[in-house]
Amino acid sequence: MFACLFLKTLGVGSTLDTLFHCLCDDSDGVLLPGPLYPTFINDLQARCNVAPIVVPTCAANDYFPTVEDLENAANRTESRGTDPRVLLLTNPSNPLGTVADPVAYAAAISWAVERGLHVVSDEIYACSIFGDGLNPFVSAWDVECSSRSAIEQQVHVVYGLAKDFGVSGLRVGALASRNAELLELHSNLGYFSMIPNPIQAQVAEILNDKPWVREFLQSNVTALRNSYEQLTAALDRVGVPYVPGGASMFLWVDLRGALPSRRAEWEDERALFERMCEKGILLTPGQDCFAEEPGFFRACWAASPPEAHATAAERIASFLEE
Repeated sequence: MFACLFLKTLGVGSTLDTLFHCLCDDSDGVLLPGPLYPTFINDLQARCNVAPIVVPTCAANDYFPTVEDLENAANRTESRGTDPRVLLLTNPSNPLGTVADPVAYAAAISWAVERGLHVVSDEIYACSIFGDGLNPFVSAWDVECSSRSAIEQQVHVVYGLAKDFGVSGLRVGALASRNAELLELHSNLGYFSMIPNPIQAQVAEILNDKPWVREFLQSNVTALRNSYEQLTAALDRVGVPYVPGGASMFLWVDLRGALPSRRAEWEDERALFERMCEKGILLTPGQDCFAEEPGFFRACWAASPPEAHATAAERIASFLEE
């Protein structure tokens, strides 16, 4: 039997910060497929001083790295004197709103484990999958590879209630690992970011009501689907392209057509971002998400009323028409 334990901390950000502190030495590297969640960079660097190593991806591979992509990134990092220690994945994706292909996900995890890296899988949107025709979600917890013992010691999953349950203010995060030594160390350091006992008691009461949990998650998925369909229908009507999603609360919008016809620069993307802000449209610039080229933006749509999506789409389209 192997050790298996969930540790609780003040949100997934705190969980990751403590986890990198446990797994990495100063200036070690963490591989992250791009485009990525911008705050990961702060999670890596604010206290742990860990170097982010962004692995480029492309649309042809559904913006997920191949084993060759990962190997090339690791080799480049080592040639510069940085030791890659962790592969950080997120599934479903922030900022893409997609679910990774299970075969590609398992291949990336197997590659990392066989290379001696730890794998951290952020699955905070695992219960917010609503689209049709998506890849089936498979947790890193359930991935198989040739070395079962290595999987058990090197693969770790983080989760929190902030997104699927809409309670970011409660600050509830969790780490699942089969590595007893890591769990002991993380538990000791996690003392400094403990969840207050009253909140733990409230959350335990909520989660123990399994019929309510099932009903709530289903209603959340229904609401997400409705909002997403209204947004994408509005974008389709006005001719704004995007990468189809169906999970989490994000859409990767393609506004390259609103940039200068010459070779666009990141400054052009930033100028477009500022012009959109003036019209009440707030999208995350692709540069902040480590996109490979200017012109892509992350739309976070779940907090907006669905009836506002048509207006937002029309305003976004106006920049393509200029």
